[in-house]
Amino acid sequence: MSSLSKRCLLSMLGALCTGAVAQPNMDYALLAIGPKAQTYQHGKPEDPAQWSEIFSPDLDCTVRNLTISGVRTCDSQSDLPIECVVQVIEQKRNPDYPKTMPKGGTGKGSWVRWNTAVSGQQP
Repeated sequence: MSSLSKRCLLSMLGALCTGAVAQPNMDYALLAIGPKAQTYQHGKPEDPAQWSEIFSPDLDCTVRNLTISGVRTCDSQSDLPIECVVQVIEQKRNPDYPKTMPKGGTGKGSWVRWNTAVSGQQP
């Protein structure tokens, strides 16, 4: 077994595995569903009226027919819980804007999943 397989860095999840139990960083997910917020300061940095949003943080985003499975850290025998792998975003306005960024928004993400135990039919 190589030293790389004994000590691997799973950067997608921000988890460092040393052969023991890995604890993923809960601030980062493999997949984020929903609107992003990032403010671009063009023009004068001290003039928020000239700034703009790079993305559309007020949009609602829906993802359907997406299946994620088999995501593990290093040599783990079990999959990570889905809430460690997928983050569904709900934007909020930043009350400190323009002192801090991004501006934020009102958009949210939703993940429509097929649940055979409930309906037996795909939405």
